[in-house]
This record gives sequence, C-alpha cells and structure tokens, in this order.
Amino acid sequence: MGLIKRFNNSGKNNVYFVLLLIVVVLLTAFNVYLAYQYRRLTPYRDAYYTLENRTNILNSYYDELQGMHLELREEYIQISEEYQTILEEVSTIKSELEKIKNYEIALVLSENETLTLSPETNTTLTYVLPLSGYAVFNVSSSSDIYLWVGSSIHQGIYYSRQPAFPDTALDLNFTLPVSHTMYVFITNIDEIDESDVTITIKHIY
Repeated sequence: MGLIKRFNNSGKNNVYFVLLLIVVVLLTAFNVYLAYQYRRLTPYRDAYYTLENRTNILNSYYDELQGMHLELREEYIQISEEYQTILEEVSTIKSELEKIKNYEIALVLSENETLTLSPETNTTLTYVLPLSGYAVFNVSSSSDIYLWVGSSIHQGIYYSRQPAFPDTALDLNFTLPVSHTMYVFITNIDEIDESDVTITIKHIY
C-alpha cells in the first residue's frame, strides 16, 4: 500500500511538472513572439510618431497660414473699400471739372441783399471768387443809382459802369466776366432821398 501511495504521489508530481514545463514553454514562446512582434512593429511605430509630429507641425503651419489669410483678407477688404472711395472721389472730381468747363456751377454771392445809401453817398461790396467765370447781377433801387464793377485781375481798376455813362437807373440786369476778387461800387446820386438798394449776384463758373 505504501509503495502504491508513493507511486501515485510521484505520478501527480510528474504531471504537475509537465504542466508547469508546458506553461513555461508557452510563456517563453509567447514572450519570444511578443518580442518579435515588437521588433517588427518598431519601424511602424517610429514612422507613426514621425508622421504624428509632422502632422502637428503642419497643423501649426495651417493655423498660422489661416491667420495670415484672415489678416490679408481684412486688408484686401479695407483696400477695396478705399479704392471704391477713391473711384467715387475721382468720379466726383471729373463731374465737377466737366461742370466747371461748361460753366454749370452757380454760386450765390448775394441774394436779395438790401443796402441803404444816404443821399449822394456810395458803398463798395467785395466778393472773393473761387474761379474765373462770369457774374449775373439783378439790382433794384428806390432812387436812381449807378454802379461800377472791378476785379483784382485789373489791379483794382473798375472796368464796367452800369448803366453806361452818364445814365442812371432804378433797375439793372446784366452779366459780366469776373475773376479772383470782385468789387462792386454803388452810388446814390439823389441829393435829397435815401436809396434802398436790393442786389442779387450769382457767380457762374
């Protein structure tokens, strides 16, 4: 019985040993397989990390370029708006020049301005003109008057008497060429009565 018992114990130990040996062999084989796979996959892993780094760099470049693109787009929009503004200004200037060339701009120098002149007195009105052109006069008076028109281009010399000497008038309507500074010299010739003068002048240029 004792012999049989020892044999049974020895058989069990052998089985455990064999199982243990199989497990060790399997684990060793598995470790060898893992090591092999690790070495085999190392180049792919390195390539993956390299690709990941390059991707991060490209993303950074992309963000930077996108920021530059937005800045350039804003500058483009601003320049486009300024360009449109300049085009509009050029168009306006061309239109103004065309009007000036064709004498289509009217500037009211005096509109229904009333002056009161004592008997046998005079007064001088001075107007600064933007450009050469001509002036349209409408003058009315309560008594006989005459006036002279002069310009700085003639060194202050009055070059036109309205009405022509020696006449006087109550109403005057006439047009004269003018330039730079214009002078209007009005005289009340009445020896007794005041003269209420109403004058409207338009400068056409």
